[in-house]
Amino acid sequence: VQGISEFLPISSSTHLRLARSLLGLSENGSFPYFDLICHAGTMCALLIGFRKEIFLVLKSFRLIALFILALCPLVPAYLLIK
Repeated sequence: VQGISEFLPISSSTHLRLARSLLGLSENGSFPYFDLICHAGTMCALLIGFRKEIFLVLKSFRLIALFILALCPLVPAYLLIK
């Protein structure tokens, strides 16, 4: 559903609404896990596509530390938004 235009600035919720209408699923909860399944498929595709880069990062303690350091600003941002 989202694969072709995943990296374009298009809302993923729009993809999911279009897919629901094309598949004939109603918006009122006939398939409550549809969004979750689609996002999980996107995540699996990205993990497979970037598996070499992910393994390179996981092999290096320094890169893991830099990754965690890069995520630190998300904690206050999350608390401010919540």
